[in-house]
Amino acid sequence: MKNFALIGNPAAQSKSPAIFNALFRHYGMDCRYTAVSLRDAEGFFSLIRKYGFYGVNVTSPFKEEIFSLLGSTDNISKIIGAVNVVIKRNDSFYGMNTDVYGVEHTLVNNGIVVKGKKCIILGAGGAAKAAVYAVKELGGDVFICNRTDHKAEKISSELKCGCIKFDELKDQLINTYLMISAVPQIPVFLKGSLSHTIVLNANYSDESLKPLCKRYISGYEWLIYQAAKTYEHFFDIYPDINDMKKTLEIPDERKNIALIGPTLSGKTTYGRIIAGHYGMKFIDTDETVEKASGKLIKEIFSSEGESGFRMLEEKALEEACSAENTVISAGAGALNSEKNRKTITDRCYTVLLDIDEEVVFSRLNGQEMSKRPMLDPKKNQENIKAMFGSRKNDYLSCTDLIVTVRTNDTVKESENIIREIDAGKHFNR
Repeated sequence: MKNFALIGNPAAQSKSPAIFNALFRHYGMDCRYTAVSLRDAEGFFSLIRKYGFYGVNVTSPFKEEIFSLLGSTDNISKIIGAVNVVIKRNDSFYGMNTDVYGVEHTLVNNGIVVKGKKCIILGAGGAAKAAVYAVKELGGDVFICNRTDHKAEKISSELKCGCIKFDELKDQLINTYLMISAVPQIPVFLKGSLSHTIVLNANYSDESLKPLCKRYISGYEWLIYQAAKTYEHFFDIYPDINDMKKTLEIPDERKNIALIGPTLSGKTTYGRIIAGHYGMKFIDTDETVEKASGKLIKEIFSSEGESGFRMLEEKALEEACSAENTVISAGAGALNSEKNRKTITDRCYTVLLDIDEEVVFSRLNGQEMSKRPMLDPKKNQENIKAMFGSRKNDYLSCTDLIVTVRTNDTVKESENIIREIDAGKHFNR
């Protein structure tokens, strides 16, 4: 299986996994695309190597940071100083920018002719700079604007476009043909000033401006066109745009959250907190197996072997996933079973806890060792590394979101997972 990812913070709101995984199914490809919530850019390359990602999309806030860390990129990335695609080539990484393509094709295919017309780009990140480049290429009279004026002035100087001070933006919109918003949320005070302006909003989850402007173009189109170009870079196949659009219309009807990951990654601890936060039921499949059998897991392994335990585990997972509004902690080895992987994939929004080895090792003690029959007390660290290596693809094959766990701060780590789930509007109550 080849693995791909979208890396950002937050990452769970992205529709890229739905688009790419649908394309993989359509073309019969043994591939998986996963959203990854990364703490900082420093961990970017080690994470790609750890999970063996062949290619990744990069989203906010890392487009510019990752560009600065890459040794080799395409020419557009060099000009705007941002990438949104990174492909692993042997032991090196190559960066590209398909955002420019996404903006250009969104405008052209919607019949938006910007040549000689005043266009304002709102924002100062990698997406905003890609929009500036794209509209200039189409002949637009481009102005950049940002809440922090000096950032806009810097982009204006670098990309040779006009600049508008933020406190002058409302007045400047009166005679503006097109505004492209590349900020998380458009300032409220602008909402009464857009009746004569076409708006392309990169934030496709916010359509509050739709009734307030002359014409509204959802960032979904930008997303789809850049994704199509990215797919072409990955596989030399340009997919059908209409099929991609249909993918976004399919509702996600899964009712449960599953936490998966290595031994001692905190699935039970974080799962209880997450369930409490959303008012959901919590089930730990290991606890279910022990209660049903009347034996500790170590005793089951001793009397019935691993195969006997796995049969009980499969039944426990099936029952847990059959429930609704439930947070499930799945055993570290449960995903070895193809049946279990399908059960979780079909019924759960699945979060893989990516935990630092040092954090895992810090949690090893006599009590924990006594509960885990697959760990050799004399070689526990080697066991943990080997088990993760053998299970990694099983985890990835059914993961929707990877969240990095870097500390033993239970509250902080749980809040980070909840923040991601909220960003994707999963299980908001």
